[in-house]
Amino acid sequence: MAIYVIRRNTNDEVAIINPDTGEQISQWWKMIYLNAKPTEYYGVKNHDNKYAIFHINNPNEPISQWYMKLA
Repeated sequence: MAIYVIRRNTNDEVAIINPDTGEQISQWWKMIYLNAKPTEYYGVKNHDNKYAIFHINNPNEPISQWYMKLA
């Protein structure tokens, strides 16, 4: 599994980036939540302050519903 980094843009949004290739892995979000260990899943907070979980291979479709907070 690749090691990814989180980058912030000038609009104060964050995205997951592959540091080896520079490829953007996720969309730009208000916040991204990653596990301390490498994983294929990550949580995001959108600009409506709702949360969802995504799989690293499908950054355009959440695998959970959108919630008001993560458990």
